[in-house]
Amino acid sequence: MNRQGKYQGIIFDFNLVLFWDDTIQKESWKLFSTQLRNIPSSDEEIDLPVHGRNNMHTVEYLLGKPISQVKERD
Repeated sequence: MNRQGKYQGIIFDFNLVLFWDDTIQKESWKLFSTQLRNIPSSDEEIDLPVHGRNNMHTVEYLLGKPISQVKERD
């Protein structure tokens, strides 16, 4: 949440719960990787270290370093 108490975005994770979204997930991570690192990810890079992992692991992998978990105060 931002300072005004409004969400800036929401991420939904349906992975096979409602529909098969493998291609959408792969393209989303590739786009995010390009925005984050300014270089595109290959299909192989997304398949091996990204698929089946949690988001924190994936972002740390893409950044090449650990990230901290910061909780906002209520």
